[in-house]
Amino acid sequence: MIEIENMKSGLRERSIGNPNSWWNKECNKVIKNRRMALSTFKKDECLNKWVEYKRCRAVTKKLSTRRELVSKFSARVLIDLLVCVMFGIK
Repeated sequence: MIEIENMKSGLRERSIGNPNSWWNKECNKVIKNRRMALSTFKKDECLNKWVEYKRCRAVTKKLSTRRELVSKFSARVLIDLLVCVMFGIK
């Protein structure tokens, strides 16, 4: 729904920079959708727009938390693997 509004209004896609290794295009997409939902709600304060914004906000939070945890887990596994290889631990 939000993406269709972006296409109709002719908005250019803006790069949302983040230095984290787990940040990707999917993260940019959900952030953009959340921002559009908020601006749509601010223009027309109705219950449906508020619910859509809350949904987008929850998706954004869930995705960023999951990606961050996977990144930390992957880094820890890599460190453990390197330690095992260095010291010959099986």
